[in-house]
Amino acid sequence: MFAALPFAAAADEAELVPVSISVNMTDGNTMTEYRLGYTNTADPAAPWYYYVISEILRALNPEITVYYKNGAPARTFKYNDKSEIEQESGWSITDKDVPEQTSEKHLAAGDTVTFKLDYMGADCDIAFTIEEFPVVSVSARATKTIMEGKRV
Repeated sequence: MFAALPFAAAADEAELVPVSISVNMTDGNTMTEYRLGYTNTADPAAPWYYYVISEILRALNPEITVYYKNGAPARTFKYNDKSEIEQESGWSITDKDVPEQTSEKHLAAGDTVTFKLDYMGADCDIAFTIEEFPVVSVSARATKTIMEGKRV
């Protein structure tokens, strides 16, 4: 799938360090509230929704490009395909500086969440916006009687 990088063959570890990484949100950067997380009910009187950043990254699946110092060609891949480059290099792509979510300060519709993706010490900003859940209510009514009166 990807051309092999000279991770194992490089004599100088410094050659393997990226100059920078960048993120392109090719499939958009919005997600609907109350998705990709869970309701935190530690205080049953005040439940709130906790968003799981790793699940959001998998759903948005941004395109990541790594630019290397040693003149090796830049490498572009989707977030969900990151395991190959991680296995080759032995380094993980991680999120950092993610806003803390607590019962007093949690994410909500309209928030734009900004944090960083890090790879081998190079990082870049990434952001997504939580859009309001579009459904106000749901109702249902029976349109046909299934059984009335007699019991079988």
